[in-house]
Amino acid sequence: MEIKGLTHGKLLKVIKNRKEVIMWLKNQHNFRCYLLPMYKMKYNSKMSVNRSWNISWWKNIRNKGRKLLFFGMIASVFFIKMEASLANSDLWLGLPSSVRKEGEEAVFVDPERVLIGNAIPSYCNKNRFKKWIDAFQKYNLGNFVLLGVCNPIPKCGVELAQILKDKGLYFLVSTGQNPDIGEKVLETVKEIKKRCGDYFLGVYLHEAGAPGKLIGKHPWPALIKHPGYDGVGKADEFVNSLKTRFVDFWHKNGIPAIIQDNVLLITYIPLTGCDIPFVEQIYCMTAQVYTAFTRGMAKVYNVPWGADLSIWNGDIEPMQNPEENYLALLSTYFAGARIIINEHHPWKDPFADKLELRPWGEALQKFYKMVRRYNEVRGKPLVKIGIIRGYGDGWQDWGGCIWGNRFANSLEHDWDYLNVFFPGYGSVEGMKNAVVGTPYGQVDVILSNSPREAYSSYEALIFLGPNWMNKPTYEKLKEYVAKGGILLMHAGQLKDRTGKFYNNGDFTDLFGVKLNNKIIQPHEIYKEKYLDKKRRIKTTQSFCRFIKATEFGFPARGVDDWWYNMKSSLYKYGYKCKGQIKLYECSFSEGAEIIAEATGAQISPRFRKEVYPLAFMKKIGQGKAILVNAPCYSDLPSRFVNDLISSVAGAISYPVVFNPRIDYLEWAILENKNTDYLVIINMSQKKSAFTQVTIEDNFKRIIDLSTGEKIGKSFSIKIEPLEFKIFKMEKTE
Repeated sequence: MEIKGLTHGKLLKVIKNRKEVIMWLKNQHNFRCYLLPMYKMKYNSKMSVNRSWNISWWKNIRNKGRKLLFFGMIASVFFIKMEASLANSDLWLGLPSSVRKEGEEAVFVDPERVLIGNAIPSYCNKNRFKKWIDAFQKYNLGNFVLLGVCNPIPKCGVELAQILKDKGLYFLVSTGQNPDIGEKVLETVKEIKKRCGDYFLGVYLHEAGAPGKLIGKHPWPALIKHPGYDGVGKADEFVNSLKTRFVDFWHKNGIPAIIQDNVLLITYIPLTGCDIPFVEQIYCMTAQVYTAFTRGMAKVYNVPWGADLSIWNGDIEPMQNPEENYLALLSTYFAGARIIINEHHPWKDPFADKLELRPWGEALQKFYKMVRRYNEVRGKPLVKIGIIRGYGDGWQDWGGCIWGNRFANSLEHDWDYLNVFFPGYGSVEGMKNAVVGTPYGQVDVILSNSPREAYSSYEALIFLGPNWMNKPTYEKLKEYVAKGGILLMHAGQLKDRTGKFYNNGDFTDLFGVKLNNKIIQPHEIYKEKYLDKKRRIKTTQSFCRFIKATEFGFPARGVDDWWYNMKSSLYKYGYKCKGQIKLYECSFSEGAEIIAEATGAQISPRFRKEVYPLAFMKKIGQGKAILVNAPCYSDLPSRFVNDLISSVAGAISYPVVFNPRIDYLEWAILENKNTDYLVIINMSQKKSAFTQVTIEDNFKRIIDLSTGEKIGKSFSIKIEPLEFKIFKMEKTE
């Protein structure tokens, strides 16, 4: 089908029938980004930011375009068949046999090179395409191109790929959003591989698990009707669907398969056996959160990972400002991504005779200049804290819970406490900030079915969100703690797929407690037993506190006189709390220490008639296992939970100490054999950061790379908004 009139103010002229509309929507779905410049994307610093999914972009399309697009999208619903194969395997019991061993090369990416660039549409006007590529290199935007995005590679893609090879640019070829497109584009891809050799890196599936996508045969499991809420079965289905329909097909033909996703299902993508998990940092979730969910499982599979930064959040106008875009690029680079691209075109008008950079193109140009200047600053990010995501958890970030009803249970709100590690990211119901600091350093998120080796690579493991316990996971946790690890869970994460406690609630070997399913509400017990109606003594809140705080390193203010209550439970980031503390009935054995207790009474000592064990700690060897005796964190005061998680995170020692910790500073230590690098980025666009940095003694020399000067091991720094500093820490003179 030929498309005419692709200039500002003009609309499609050649649409013959409904079938052609549908085919065009399938093949040129990325019209909003590249091919139909019916609008001019101009950055307005006063632009109102609506970070939720919306369709306000309809207002920006002219009347004829609106009618055409509406007709096409409505018609497409009646022409699409949704298919998905049910999983026969149970991946939650462990990783599939295809997991790569340590040291085994997974893919062809040069370990000394990071690929950086932009997505360029596979537009069959070769002169126009060549003009884009010439301008891409003229402005020094990178060394890599994603050929196409939402649309599969056309037959003319062979000639476009040849242009990229001749220009010395590495590239991936998009197969669009349809995992079953392989047979249609196989010959084109094979010819590209034959002609371009090592410059061709593989095929790229766009938005593998994104919600609401009705184009093609999409693997999104939420579109399959299932009774009940079985996250494990749906996770199996999602992984196996992508593996059999996309990865296996391309591997059988000798082509590397790359899968991209723009929701937090990215943790499941490596289980498909793909060569590079790729996260689209769509502007509905914080960049650092996307990184944690992607890097963790990439490390488990020993594969590189990539990031596709999108400034789009459902609105035809870009919502992310160029400054945030630049900060996200910096963060992703120093977090260890091997391929980084901006998805949206860098030009003010991609069809103008003279191509000029728009602000987001300038951000990419500035970023690539930084990469070339500090090309020596690479290494393995030091990560000591791992967050465990239960296999089957379906929280996908900005869209709610992807398999099942939105926020299928209160356990999803555990993810609100990512704010401890990424202050101000928001909540499970939506993002507040596109980029944030990392006061406790870099953090990974891995699935509970990860192998023992993955567990042991972290000094602390913290479970968040739903989890279905089983024997392999439980045995790994016992071994992890015995070897010196710190484990934090709550009781709701110890239930199996039937909804009952694993091992009949006997956890004496790990936490020193036995639990049963009976719920205790101290507030209700107190009202029933002790409420004195005659004296009008009333209680409306339940309370909890830490005990033995000094011994175990928890907040000292909780020792005697500080009680957390549910009334003040709305913490500064707006955590969800239900209203009253809930606990499980329990008994504990020798070796278990009660570190927190709850009561249904008022703060006054004369009303503390009943106290109940709220949290336990058991020491096993050099390790510690901490269990919070509650169905979920939403049943506890958020300040209590926040302080508990912060105390565990703060107990982890790093070779670098900040005093004070600053919420909007992101920092990372990049490890190498003889030299490490400390990178500090001010993620604020308004506030300067002042802090004292102390570096431990085993580093012999510290050099500030911005000045080249040697400095001491303890120094004060000031970092202006949008700035970063890099320090070279040499282990030998």
